[in-house]
Amino acid sequence: MTFGIVAVICNLFLVPGILAWNMGRHDLREIRAGSMDRRGEAMTQTGMILGIVFTLVSIGILAFCLLIFAVAIVR
Repeated sequence: MTFGIVAVICNLFLVPGILAWNMGRHDLREIRAGSMDRRGEAMTQTGMILGIVFTLVSIGILAFCLLIFAVAIVR
């Protein structure tokens, strides 16, 4: 959840979003396998979803900036 929130605050940096996505996916597997406490499942899933969303948003912003940069160079 923490990395998901950090990804929201610093959405131009891919690292927190990717970490939230990867750690959330791993922890959800552990929770569903019974190795971790199920009480944290909702927060883990929320953090993972925030990580996914803001990773994709960051990639979109980065692609848009690269497109603008490329157009500026061509002119």
